[in-house]
Amino acid sequence: MTMRRLLRSIRAKVVLLYILMLLLVLQFAGAYSVRAIEQYYLENFRTTVRAQTDLLAANVEPYLATHAGKGAPANLGADPQVLLNRFVTVSGSEVQVIDQNGTILAASFDAGNAVGQKNGYLEVYHALLGTPKETVRVDPGTGDRVQVVAVPVKRGDTVLGAVMVKASLEPTYDVLRRINRILATAGALAVVLAAVLGVVLSRTITRPIQEIMRQTNAMAKGDFSRRVRIYSDDEIGRLGQAFNHLTARLQKALADHEEERDKLASVLASMQDGVVAADSRGRVILVNRRAAHMLGQPEDALLGMPLVDCLPFPEGRAQDEELGGGRSWVVEQGDGSRRPRFLRITIMPIRRGTVQRGVIAVLSDVTEQETLERERREFVANVSHELRTPLTTLKSYLEVLQDGVMSDPELGPRFLRVAQNETERMIRLVHDLLQLSRIDSNQWRVEKAPTSLAHLLRQVKERFQFQADERNIALSLSLVEPLPPIALDRDKMLQVFDNLLSNALKYTGPGGKVSIAARMDGPWVTVTVADTGIGIPAEDLPRVFDRFYRVDKARSRELGGTGLGLSIAREIVRAHGGEIALDSEVGKGTTVTVRLPLDEEARAADAGTA
Repeated sequence: MTMRRLLRSIRAKVVLLYILMLLLVLQFAGAYSVRAIEQYYLENFRTTVRAQTDLLAANVEPYLATHAGKGAPANLGADPQVLLNRFVTVSGSEVQVIDQNGTILAASFDAGNAVGQKNGYLEVYHALLGTPKETVRVDPGTGDRVQVVAVPVKRGDTVLGAVMVKASLEPTYDVLRRINRILATAGALAVVLAAVLGVVLSRTITRPIQEIMRQTNAMAKGDFSRRVRIYSDDEIGRLGQAFNHLTARLQKALADHEEERDKLASVLASMQDGVVAADSRGRVILVNRRAAHMLGQPEDALLGMPLVDCLPFPEGRAQDEELGGGRSWVVEQGDGSRRPRFLRITIMPIRRGTVQRGVIAVLSDVTEQETLERERREFVANVSHELRTPLTTLKSYLEVLQDGVMSDPELGPRFLRVAQNETERMIRLVHDLLQLSRIDSNQWRVEKAPTSLAHLLRQVKERFQFQADERNIALSLSLVEPLPPIALDRDKMLQVFDNLLSNALKYTGPGGKVSIAARMDGPWVTVTVADTGIGIPAEDLPRVFDRFYRVDKARSRELGGTGLGLSIAREIVRAHGGEIALDSEVGKGTTVTVRLPLDEEARAADAGTA
């Protein structure tokens, strides 16, 4: 495990590779050197032995010639060893002089035992035949390796004898062994020195790499502020410079990416439309706050959900077909307890080349547009219906009159009154429609002037007093004096109060009560019109100010209403900067409250009084 962990280090790999290369070089160089030295020493030893043998052969030739001529053993002097000792220069060598019969005439060692005996060496046999011979053999007596050289001694073509030199090779091999030990020691020292140099060299290589590795780990943790230290100007140093440049570029790119992401997040957060993005698997990967609000779920809950589970799809349409991109539909949201909301959902594909990588769903709140469209359709239908009913009645009565009823003293005038009433009803309807049209097109202006609201209300009461008396309805007016003048458009406010009082009398039965009251309410004047009539159901209250809306349509048409009075009254009150509200309970009556602001001088006077 330790060796495996060690080999994971590039420094250890460099040192080991360096040592292995050095060992390989030393192996080949040492083997070659040892072989060359061995050959050199052995060849030098052989040359020395051969030279000594040839010199001795040349010197003993006269003695052997004399010996061969007398036919008796030669006497080489009083001391037979003198001649041999003079020529023997190789340490530990044995020299023999042999006559042509193979008899040892003189020997450098053991002269008493060897002289006069036969020499049995094969090399001597070859030499007596006239051929020099040298071999390397192992001495059976000592076990040493020896060099045996035998050369013939000739005079002319006649072989007079031979000279044999046997020299030990062990001193030479001892020298070679000492040389090998020296070389091995030098090689070991070279390996140690190489290892030290390898460590130093590898450190110069691996230190920048370790710096880059530490910086890479820091970058993986999100720290791009550190830089690699440059130690040299070589390839590794330039690699460090390139890495530092890459780090700076990457840091800038990430900063730009973060900036763009923040911008995108800000744009998505401030958008009025909802945005939901899904990947190629259909899982939600991005959702803005507006989309989460529209879908009624937290952003965290939507992330990772299948897009088909997040979006409302129209009934009867395949979800996979809608998610194909380029689709748009409108869905209605609502649980019955609140006003319905309409969402337009548009699906657009995210493509890279020809491959679809995901989809983006844009959710737009089109409640106002859909509501206006529905109101427009309902308005057209109501107008058509309101005009068709009196026109149909007129046509029917006129046809009857044309058929001869006109001459009937009882039915003729009656049918004419009906036709007249229906005509007046259409005139009122058209007048109200034209007034609403001018309001919607901003062609309607309020001409304000200081007006006594008390006087205005008294006038309204007097106009409806006769009608109230006819129907046995108690009509009362209550004013909290003094009421300051108010900047009003008198005619338009008369229209408002006429409408409110007319409605109160219409829907109040005989014996009922209708009251008008006005009082100061800080910087406002509050006017209430209350009756004890049939009342309005709670579910109809939110729509009483809608155009053409009637609680009891049959009764309203019977009483001549168009369904536009309260709508026009609301627009007039709003044009004066005021507010109008309606409160009602079935069977107990209805109360309409109008709040009008005082003009600037009246407000200042009221503030001073306070």
